[in-house]
Amino acid sequence: ALRRSGERLGLPAARRPRLPGRAAARKFMAARPDRLVGGFSGLGLHQSQRMEVRQDLRGLVAHARHAARNLDYVRGYERLVMRNVIGPRGVRLRAQGKRLDGALDQEANARVEAAWSRWGKRGNATTCGRLSWWNVERIAAVALAREGNFLARIRTGPKFGPFAFQLQVLPLDVVDLDLVQTLKGGRYIDGGIEFDAGDRPVAVHMWDVHPGEYHVGRRPSRVRVPVGDLIHLYDPTEPMQALGVPASHTALRRLNMVGRYEEAALTAAHFGAATMAWLKSDPEADGPPEGEEADDMLPEEVEAGLVARLPPGTDLASWSPSYPDGELPAFTKHMIRGGAA
Repeated sequence: ALRRSGERLGLPAARRPRLPGRAAARKFMAARPDRLVGGFSGLGLHQSQRMEVRQDLRGLVAHARHAARNLDYVRGYERLVMRNVIGPRGVRLRAQGKRLDGALDQEANARVEAAWSRWGKRGNATTCGRLSWWNVERIAAVALAREGNFLARIRTGPKFGPFAFQLQVLPLDVVDLDLVQTLKGGRYIDGGIEFDAGDRPVAVHMWDVHPGEYHVGRRPSRVRVPVGDLIHLYDPTEPMQALGVPASHTALRRLNMVGRYEEAALTAAHFGAATMAWLKSDPEADGPPEGEEADDMLPEEVEAGLVARLPPGTDLASWSPSYPDGELPAFTKHMIRGGAA
């Protein structure tokens, strides 16, 4: 009908109304998964970001810890964080108290800085007595980089050091991530964190001892700790987010595969460099010596300089591994560059 009306009006073909193309062409193609671009659920509602973090955080943290303990690149990243964020002397305090006339109170500021320095010494800063404030800063920086969260409980009272104030550095494992409840008055618990009716965190439900420690001789008990008694550091990037995720979560699979790839390349290089001599037996001769099986005559591992005798009737197939070849440096560089990004 649009075309016919254009013809009746005598419009040129270029100015006649055009029919719209297929409806799918006007949609966001990236919102629809297909055979080539998969990995997401496509149409429909998704879980909340908070629920996704709660369900996957244990696996993410376990993967990040494994990478930090076994992959040079991830461990090097954490060392860079400690060296460049915290440094050899830590984040230093500079008191800026002023007198009534607006000038800096040098004497009072010096006393505050001296007291802060004394509190930060090993034996005063933490309940365990083994960490200085500088150690706590390094642990916090690495915890944020590795696990996405740093947690410390504030302890006050006469039994907590000469300043009656100490920190109890806690692992993320003590938070009861499986605790999800609906409470009265619009309050609720999600992932061990209690919220009021306005989605403001008010408390954290955690275990009084590490759930993986068995030397305590008793089952862990859940305790409710108000957020005012806690220091919880994380980097929020989503609305309603209450827990952080490892900074390396997008690179963990890639770097883990790079580590396995390099290990396989090193093994292949070892096999290729290990020169062995094989002694072939006469097929017409008798079998192996009495009491020795033929399979036992073959070495189980490749060892340079080894001289081994093949069982009678056995021939050695050609085997000369040449890997790693020229592709290894370029491929490894590409993978590490992507992970570092």
